[in-house]
Amino acid sequence: QIKDITYIAEKELGKKLSPGEVSDFWSQKTLHEILERPFETFKLFLKKIYFNFLNREISNNRNLPDFFSRNILLNINPLSFGLIFSLAVIAVLSGWKSHWGIRLIAVTVLIYVFAVAIFFFNSRFRLPALPLYFLLAAAGIECLTYCWKTSRRSVLIPLIVTASAAVFSFAPVIALPKGAETQHLTLQGLNLYSRGAYEPALSVFRQAVQIDPDFPENNLNLGACFMRLGQIDSALYYFEKEKGLHPQRTLSYANVASVYLLKNQPEQA
Repeated sequence: QIKDITYIAEKELGKKLSPGEVSDFWSQKTLHEILERPFETFKLFLKKIYFNFLNREISNNRNLPDFFSRNILLNINPLSFGLIFSLAVIAVLSGWKSHWGIRLIAVTVLIYVFAVAIFFFNSRFRLPALPLYFLLAAAGIECLTYCWKTSRRSVLIPLIVTASAAVFSFAPVIALPKGAETQHLTLQGLNLYSRGAYEPALSVFRQAVQIDPDFPENNLNLGACFMRLGQIDSALYYFEKEKGLHPQRTLSYANVASVYLLKNQPEQA
């Protein structure tokens, strides 16, 4: 978050910084890393371009499949990005020479993809380009229909190209970034916790820990529930576990100190 990156910059430079100075600090760090590790930077850039074309909704703070499954329309929607992308590919390959409009749309999409990949990839960054993908996909359907009507044999190559593009999009060969798999459980648990439903919240947080026992604040949330339920030793166990897993995060230390104060051990607190 903003407060975190500001804190790190101010700590390293040893003075208070304005928002613009914080931005300059991280820009300089970025340029330094690019110049120091150009090959790794280029490899990462190509990986982010690759992620742009995958049939995978990638988020930095949500479990998107879980959210989609709760919406009836999104859950039954037969379309997916991989299908749209596959149809768009056949449109570009078949119409690149003959149709200036297809060339214009394809180049626009590529420029946008390259611009986004300079930074980092999230599926939501892909949304502005989707209308252009839809136009190309419609052209791809028209191409397949025309080939089918003209000659059944002539549709074979476009179908192979479409299938190859689908395999490229649906079957990633590069490991995908690990998503926030427990985020939906964390939000659900915090909602219950805020309403004083500590036992149900504890059950939800236990599910989160089973999925990812090392994810930041999963153990912290468990400890907070035990604190509210009066089980101090259990709370201390999970606070200490969080502190051991993430020693750079200060919240677990504050919670451990609180437990020691409750146990009337101020020196240890």
